[in-house]
Amino acid sequence: EITGSAEILDIFKVSKVGKVAGSKVLNGEINQDSSARIIRDGTVIFNGKIGSIFREKNQVKQVNEGLECGISLKDFNDFQIKDIIEAYKSKTTERQILS
Repeated sequence: EITGSAEILDIFKVSKVGKVAGSKVLNGEINQDSSARIIRDGTVIFNGKIGSIFREKNQVKQVNEGLECGISLKDFNDFQIKDIIEAYKSKTTERQILS
């Protein structure tokens, strides 16, 4: 279930964090505890977890549509401008037997 997506506008190097994607949230919201995938030219190139989200140098839990933020992902640094970060939550649904 997709909760939000953001486009990478710029890339910053932060000493303790590594690379941070300066992004603008296009729709929905990006939550710190969400999973995320990087989409480049229509292809998913990475699937993982969000490391941290920053707004004006303060760490935040979520960022809503229309706002800009810095997003770092766990185990991923190969950001490129114009990549899309898509945040999602996995939802487990139990199988039902129809009789």
